[in-house]
Amino acid sequence: MANTLIYSQPIIVQKVPSPPIAITVAESQSVAVQVLLAGQGPAGAPGNVLLVPYDIGLFVPGKPASGATLIRFVFARAISFQVNLAGSVSLVGAAPAAASVFSISKNGSSIGTLSFAASASYGAFSVANPQSFAIGDILSIMAPLIADASLADLSITLEGTRL
Repeated sequence: MANTLIYSQPIIVQKVPSPPIAITVAESQSVAVQVLLAGQGPAGAPGNVLLVPYDIGLFVPGKPASGATLIRFVFARAISFQVNLAGSVSLVGAAPAAASVFSISKNGSSIGTLSFAASASYGAFSVANPQSFAIGDILSIMAPLIADASLADLSITLEGTRL
């Protein structure tokens, strides 16, 4: 089975763990690429897999309120995330005075945290296991129950892959 992409920007095709194949397209051109990948499908089933990135971005202006739900994202596609949300990034415009820990949940159950050390601008994700979200599943990120007086302007981008 083949997957066909029609794309007018530079793309990279990669079958993990093989090195990527870069395909660069001139700005005024487009190219159709047919990719056949032998591998494993979802949940280890045999099949062809085309890794398609799926990012979720979030910006919270100002200071998050204590215990506030910062995002409640309902998935319209099946998506997976790596351990510790590898590839994801978080940054604040104003660093916290003390350590701040945000909770990350899947369908109301905790799956991990996003932590900012005191005076740190970048946060660290802690999610012990890879996470897969089905259509209709909900990803939530909650602010700490006691808000830091300094932490402000939170940006988060979660890097996932379509299943």
